[in-house]
Amino acid sequence: MKMAAIFATPDMAALVAAFAPPAPTKGQPSLVRSSSDDHLVDSRRVLKQLRTLLETSPSRIRLSDLPSRLGINGKINWLLACYDAPVYYSRAGQSLLSYPEVDRIREDLLDRSKDAVIDATSYATGLDMSDATLRDLISQDRYSSIHWWQDAQHPAKLYLYSDNLASAVDRCIPSFAPAQWADGKDLSQRFPSAPARLLLGLAKKVDIDGYPAGKWEVLEDRTVFVAEQHGAGLESDLAEARKAERQRCADELRHRGFTRVANTASPLDGADTKDLHAIIEQVKDLLITDSPNGDRSADLVNIPLVDVDVGSACVLTFQASLDEALESLRLIAPQEAARVWHAREGNEGSPRLRALTLRSLVDELTTELPKLLLRSSHLSTVESIIDSKIENLQAEDDSRYQTLLTERLLAPLALYAAGMVTIRDETLKQHLEEFLGDHFRREVVPSLTAALQEERLILVSHAEG
Repeated sequence: MKMAAIFATPDMAALVAAFAPPAPTKGQPSLVRSSSDDHLVDSRRVLKQLRTLLETSPSRIRLSDLPSRLGINGKINWLLACYDAPVYYSRAGQSLLSYPEVDRIREDLLDRSKDAVIDATSYATGLDMSDATLRDLISQDRYSSIHWWQDAQHPAKLYLYSDNLASAVDRCIPSFAPAQWADGKDLSQRFPSAPARLLLGLAKKVDIDGYPAGKWEVLEDRTVFVAEQHGAGLESDLAEARKAERQRCADELRHRGFTRVANTASPLDGADTKDLHAIIEQVKDLLITDSPNGDRSADLVNIPLVDVDVGSACVLTFQASLDEALESLRLIAPQEAARVWHAREGNEGSPRLRALTLRSLVDELTTELPKLLLRSSHLSTVESIIDSKIENLQAEDDSRYQTLLTERLLAPLALYAAGMVTIRDETLKQHLEEFLGDHFRREVVPSLTAALQEERLILVSHAEG
């Protein structure tokens, strides 16, 4: 004869909901609620299921589908925080890439980088992969031969190139015949996929005997060697190229409301063009000359930039465009700070949280001017906004922590203590004290701890061994 269940399914669901276990943390497994809410599942089993899912799934896994696919209920923050292997996100952060897809991307990256420079921005966008995921892939040991490169004149553009390219440039340059040097050898002909300024940096590192007098230059977006004896003949071409660059800046300023101006003048130019201020004035003159609406130069703001690859650079922008970009940063920075705060593991200090927020902010920004402002003195303003948001979030958590502590521990404890004072029977009082002590140890404190962990008011961090 089959015995009836002691608890009906609705009763089990009620018990599970009423006595929810603490959320799992790294190194501290726990039980989590099932999708049916009528039983509990070992978190270690769920993590193994996640690994199997990532290893075998033929397609990407939507984060919103994880609870149903793993048979659990509630938030999945603990799941990704406790998972001890890398996870790779789609560009919008809504899906996880399966390991088979990641392996295909890895092989593709290694294969492509052997013979060409990869436009990292286009590559990640084309595969619907986040920039952080691409960076995580490249940071692994097996990719030590692949390097990032950022175009100083177009900071939003990121490229990947391998040691093979640097070695090929090392071999190529000494192979040029003397006549080719004199004719102004075009290195871009040999490496058509490489950005001109990347080639320029690699070419300048090549040191060979019998190197003719002269220097490598970027001319009309090509990397060309300018022999000293032919410098006068090419000087006019270089001047025309820089004149075209000034015109480009003026046109961009007119149509987009801002432009990046850099001092990349060659010693072949006159002394005045080496001065960034003189270049800015030339751009302003072009703007005034070509503007059908009159002189708007008084409304321009010059914002110096910190550039590694360029001696000096700035953003030239109209005040209205600057105000719009700063407002965008003021709105998005606190949102990203909150997202980073709620995803923290517990061992990050304020500087680390600020750095994570800035990195996330760069990925989230969709327009170039706010990104450029993060490389200027306005960075300190954004950092203050982030720090202020994190301080407010910390204060909110502290307040909530105090509320829960008072409601679930201190207030009941004070109430019971006041009641104990009224009991005259010492034996009864002793038994009640023992009962209450056991009640607080077994039920009140664990329940409070679980509530604090559920709301991420206490986080357990584990040092990496």
